[in-house]
Amino acid sequence: MHLTLGVMALHSEGKGKGREGAEEEAQDTGEEDEQLHSPADALAHLRSLQGQMLGLLNGEGLKVALGGVEVMKVRRRRRGKLEGGVGIAREAEDDDDESEEERRPGEASKPDYDMEEMADVLYVSVPEAQNPRVWALGRMIEQSFKDSGYITETRPLKLHLTIVNTSHRRPKPRGRRGVQFSYTSMKDLMAWLPPPPLPSGAGSAPLEAAASLAASGNLAAADSPATAEGSAIAEKSLWTEFGTWGIGSVELWVMGSRDAEGRYVSLGGVPLDPPAQVGDEGTVGPELPMST
Repeated sequence: MHLTLGVMALHSEGKGKGREGAEEEAQDTGEEDEQLHSPADALAHLRSLQGQMLGLLNGEGLKVALGGVEVMKVRRRRRGKLEGGVGIAREAEDDDDESEEERRPGEASKPDYDMEEMADVLYVSVPEAQNPRVWALGRMIEQSFKDSGYITETRPLKLHLTIVNTSHRRPKPRGRRGVQFSYTSMKDLMAWLPPPPLPSGAGSAPLEAAASLAASGNLAAADSPATAEGSAIAEKSLWTEFGTWGIGSVELWVMGSRDAEGRYVSLGGVPLDPPAQVGDEGTVGPELPMST
């Protein structure tokens, strides 16, 4: 699992897999291969930011407190009613398309009892009020890559941990959208089942706001976790506690690639963990990388 900072279209250097994803991204941005940066250029730029990253963290390392389960790209479709009140989804879609809408479990939707909500993306949120240092670092890196022409997207940064994304599922039915999952059924499931247990080493306490960042001018005064935003998350999601995780590195990954364990192939990156001191003892909790 990882937090994505941005997506770049880079020209191939003949290494690794995942070229299909790069070609698709290049077509989307309208760029030709010869106009693109190389992966080596992007990695060099990432490593050039190491001093700024470590200075921002002030030798304290980086942790992220995950929020609740949410979805993106929601749309609704009609459901027929069978005897006994059981609903079944029809192939015909409702004219009211909400494909770009985001919604959280428990959030109010339109009252049509015979409609089913479908979604493409299931993810775990990263609340900014609980993670000011993560967002400050993410924005700094993303903006640097935008300023240097690597990232061409203009949308604001949205840090999240993707669990399921069906929008790029292959093959797609000809002339039709990709296969989405039922958001309605998922909400029903989460209402009945407790959240999965946290793995060993994942902290359960929310993070305190980093006063050093606010004092340095990198952030406005940060709120504590007990804010209206934190309360709203608990109300809108049925599963809200996914622990606190360390972020050990920022890496450049190849989209569409897979290593022996099924993860994206990493081309290298910048470690964020502070150097261990002589005599340090204790266990290290699970970590998530940030990727560009």
